[in-house]
Amino acid sequence: MTYTPLWHKVKDFPPSHIFNFIKKGVTEEEANDMGMTWEDAIAIESHWTMAHIAVAMGLFPSVGQAKKNGYDQPIEVGYSEKGPINKKKLLCYFIWNPPDEFLNV
Repeated sequence: MTYTPLWHKVKDFPPSHIFNFIKKGVTEEEANDMGMTWEDAIAIESHWTMAHIAVAMGLFPSVGQAKKNGYDQPIEVGYSEKGPINKKKLLCYFIWNPPDEFLNV
């Protein structure tokens, strides 16, 4: 079985259904290397969990609600992607969360 990048599966999604999250401290050049830009990305705060990601995507109205629905995990270090999420909206996300020692802070 070969791996198909998520981007190829969701390339026909409307742009409003695709979310890019980048950790603060990542440069524009590094974001571009990951196929993202700061212009269309949401900055990940240091205290965020996947619940914050779910709220930013509009899946839940509050972090508390997202946590109650199982989104209380930490954000994985490195690159992660998931989609489609939510049968009604068909959302997907791409997260670039490098280890702190690689950040230009």
